[in-house]
Amino acid sequence: MNELTYLAYQETMAIVAELAQMGIRVTTEPSRGRANEETLVKYGTNPDRLPPEMWWHVTFFADNEEQQQQVRSAHQSLIWKGISFDSGGVGKQRDWEIDWSFHVSDGIDAKREAGANRIEEMLSELEEGGDIYG
Repeated sequence: MNELTYLAYQETMAIVAELAQMGIRVTTEPSRGRANEETLVKYGTNPDRLPPEMWWHVTFFADNEEQQQQVRSAHQSLIWKGISFDSGGVGKQRDWEIDWSFHVSDGIDAKREAGANRIEEMLSELEEGGDIYG
C-alpha cells in the first residue's frame, strides 16, 4: 500500500475512534470480503488499496439527530479530503466499509461524493417514512 493510502486509513480510523469517544456506539468487525476468495484475488494484492488485514465493517448506532449529524459530518469531511469508501445503513445505523473500496484521490471525487450524498438522502427518507423510489 502506498503512503497516501496508509495515512488516509489512519485518519479514517482515528475519526471512528473520535466518534466513539463522543458517545456514539460503534462496532468494528472484520470485513466479510476478507473471506471472499474472488474479492481477495481481485483486490487483495493491489498496491494502491488497503491489504485485507486492514478491511473493516464499521457500524455507528446514532441514538439521536445530533449523533447522526456527527457521523454524516465526519463522513463528509473525509470525502472532502479525497477519502472515500462504500457506505450505507438502515434506520439510525450507518455503516462504513473500510475495505477494498477504500480510495484516496488528490481532491474531492465528485462521483463518489454524489453517490454518498444520494445514499444518505435515501436513508433519511426511509427514516422519515418516505418513498425512496420517487
